[in-house]
Amino acid sequence: MSRELLFEIGTEELPWGAIESGREQLAEKAEKFFPASGLHFSGMEVYSTPRRLTLYVAELPEKQEDTEIWVTGPPAEIAFAEDGSPTKAAIGFARGQGVDVSSLKIVDKPKGKFVEAYIREEGRPTLELLPDMLAELARSLNFRKSMRWGYGELRFARPVRWLLALYGAQVVPVELDGLVADNTTRGHRLYSSNKL
Repeated sequence: MSRELLFEIGTEELPWGAIESGREQLAEKAEKFFPASGLHFSGMEVYSTPRRLTLYVAELPEKQEDTEIWVTGPPAEIAFAEDGSPTKAAIGFARGQGVDVSSLKIVDKPKGKFVEAYIREEGRPTLELLPDMLAELARSLNFRKSMRWGYGELRFARPVRWLLALYGAQVVPVELDGLVADNTTRGHRLYSSNKL
C-alpha cells in the first residue's frame, strides 16, 4: 500500500531568486533521494510561495524495497580445507557478512572459484526513514545568499519558521535545527496569523 507525502518548509519572505532556486533544487534532489533509499513513487510536484517551499509525493510505498545481493569473498581454496571444512577465512567472511558459514556458496568466476554469501535485508518502514531523509533534504538546499539566525547552525535563504510533514494522515517528526514538524501550515502573514 502507498500513501501521499506532503512536506512544507515555512519561512520568512523569500526573495524571488531563492524561491525559484529552492523549488528547482527541491525537485531535483527529491527525485534522487527517494529512489536511492529504495522508495519509488508515481509522481512528484513542488510548489512555492514567498513563505514556503512544498514537496508533494504521490504513492510513496509504506516500506522500502527488500534488497538481495551476493557478496564475493575469498577464493574457495583459501576458504575451505581439502576435507571441505571451513577455514578461518571462511568463518571470518561469513561473520563479517552476518550469515552462517554453512550458507556460503562456491561459484565459478573468470579468475577461479570463489566463496559468495547471499544477503537479504528487509526494507524498513517509510515512516522510520522519512524524518532523517526530509531533514537531510532540507539541509541540502543551497542558496546564493544564505543566513543563520538564533543559536542554530542551519543556513537557509531566510529563517525557517515552521515545518509541515504528513505521510498520509500521520505526522512525520522531522526535526530541523530545533524545529519539529507538525500538521499545520500558516496563511498570509497579514491576513491570517493563525495556524491552519
